Amino acid sequence: MAIQDGRGASPDPQREDMMKKARFFASLLSLVLVTGCSAVRLSLDYDPAADISGWRTFAWCSAAWKQTGDYRIDNPLLEERIRSAVTAELVSFGYVPLHEGEPDFRVDFKIALSPGFDVDVTPSGAVHGRLHRWHTFKVRPFEEQTIVIDIRDALSDRLVWRGAGTWRFRGDLTPEETTSRINRIVREILERFPPP
Repeated sequence: MAIQDGRGASPDPQREDMMKKARFFASLLSLVLVTGCSAVRLSLDYDPAADISGWRTFAWCSAAWKQTGDYRIDNPLLEERIRSAVTAELVSFGYVPLHEGEPDFRVDFKIALSPGFDVDVTPSGAVHGRLHRWHTFKVRPFEEQTIVIDIRDALSDRLVWRGAGTWRFRGDLTPEETTSRINRIVREILERFPPP
């Protein structure tokens, strides 16, 4: 005896499986659309020959903020957020900040804005039943922000480790949102320090 659904039709297992897959991919697509714009692209480089196993203390390379001429970057509040986030992460790893004396390593960072472009491609239909197709392109410019964190051997001043995070810049964030974003990005960058 066939089991019927509420509409009086027998359920089709193949159709139900296809619907489940369609719902899964729709959920996945919506997740990508929600998180894709806030994703951070990370890059890492380090000197594999450097022995940092004995490092315990750190200090900042310079107290002077390097001016870029862009008011969105030349912001002492932004500088303080980044320094605080980096210091908090390194302390959470067990490193001790030094304000006097010679540390094991020194930390510095740079921040930059660069242009980027989104390109939307819309395919158009066939012409008079033929397979000829054309596409409509829409280009939308945006800006990307990058934080580069450098770690140098304090004795030789040699660059030992560099981590960078790049994400889509937004100038409309509140101070609280900016702080939260900086903390998250610095955490993601420094999760790769020290190198294996």
